[in-house]
Amino acid sequence: MRLRFLLLCFGLLPFMAARAADGPRHKVVCPAGAPVEWQTRGGALSGVEVLAAPRGSKIDETAPPSLVPDEQIRHGANLQQIWHMNAEGPGWAYYVDCHYHGAARVLRLDASGTKRCERRLLADQPDGPQSLACD
Repeated sequence: MRLRFLLLCFGLLPFMAARAADGPRHKVVCPAGAPVEWQTRGGALSGVEVLAAPRGSKIDETAPPSLVPDEQIRHGANLQQIWHMNAEGPGWAYYVDCHYHGAARVLRLDASGTKRCERRLLADQPDGPQSLACD
C-alpha cells in the first residue's frame, strides 16, 4: 500500500513541476502589449482602470465609472494597488480597461467573475512598466 502511494506521488512529480513552471493562472489579465491587430508600435501596457456598473446598464464612455483602489501598498519603489470586487454589492458588473502607449483604443475585459484585481507598477512611473491580474 505504501509503495503504491510513493509510486503515485513520484509519478505525479513531473506533472506538478510542469504546472508550477507555467506560473499562476489568473481569470483576467491585461496583456503586456496591445493586441497585434491594433498595429500599434511599442504598445506596452501604460495604465489600467477598474470599472463597476449596474448589471445590464450601458457604460458612459465619456466618463467611465472608474473605481479607486481599495488598498495601495508601497514596497520601496514599487506600488501595489488592490481592488476588491464585492464592494459595490450584488447586481454589479466589473470590467478592466487596459490602456496602451500609442493607442487611442482601450481593451475592455469582463472581470465580473473575479473577487480581486491587483496592479503592480513603479510608484514614480505611473505610465511605466506594469501589470494587472484579477482572480
